[in-house]
Amino acid sequence: MTAEDIKQRLNDRAPEFAKWLFPDGKKENNHWRVGSLNGEKGKSLGICIAGSKVGAFKDFATEEGGNNLVELLAQARHIAYKDALRSCAVWLGVPSLDTRGTPPKPTSLPTTSPMPIPMLDSEYEQGLAMAVALREDRALCERIARSRNWRTETIIELTYEPSLGWHDGKLAFLYESGCKLRWRENGERVIRWAFGKPWLWRGGYLWCRSNILIAEGETDAITLIDSGVEDDRETLVVALPSASTFNEEWAILFRGKHVALCFDGDDAGERAVARVSQLLQPPLTESLERLNWEGLRNASRA
Repeated sequence: MTAEDIKQRLNDRAPEFAKWLFPDGKKENNHWRVGSLNGEKGKSLGICIAGSKVGAFKDFATEEGGNNLVELLAQARHIAYKDALRSCAVWLGVPSLDTRGTPPKPTSLPTTSPMPIPMLDSEYEQGLAMAVALREDRALCERIARSRNWRTETIIELTYEPSLGWHDGKLAFLYESGCKLRWRENGERVIRWAFGKPWLWRGGYLWCRSNILIAEGETDAITLIDSGVEDDRETLVVALPSASTFNEEWAILFRGKHVALCFDGDDAGERAVARVSQLLQPPLTESLERLNWEGLRNASRA
């Protein structure tokens, strides 16, 4: 599937896509109206969702605009056009995207970079396929939700990011840097990286939120997300790949944020609190606190 195919499919579903990207907007004739590319309520930004100019958008306050929905996503999320294409492919449920003609992704970054080492294109496509596999199996989503006391809708939403998937009978946690699989074997929990390297789960969304909750692992993070803490559109939940993994280089990603640590009260959690707190102390962050994770977990399941 090519970029033009993606654009056309988005045009065919423009009303649904605009509402998904900007849920606080409102339909007005052939347009979806929202305050700006930040997504607040208002009418300044108009997105054409029907007619001959479907996909075109313009913010009449800032003069920002474009002629297709892929560009809209790129501008709204401040990501590269190629990454926006991939995100749109995920939203459409397309497991493979032909990106020939666009610059190749670098295969490595300096070890001091706070950003993840990018995956190969083939690995990214594997991740997309895992997300689609989970999303399209409603019964599986419901089974996972019952076993974890999560809402099915939370699981499905995470597949669209994509942050969650399914592979060969295993739950897949999808990172910008790779894919971690989790399953049980002979009653024991098994965790393996299918490909890539550890980073921050959902770390790619740090740029657009000011209040950050850091969980000790992905399942704890999903429990927080499921409780509705992100509904204010200012809060983001991210997860460490493990209690003992937080690289010093990642600290800069939290600069100017209000950060809360939601770690377990066991020995591993206490060690994680000590290390991460040392790296994220103000004035790097705007504020830093530790929340009672057991209380949060119990409240979210009440």
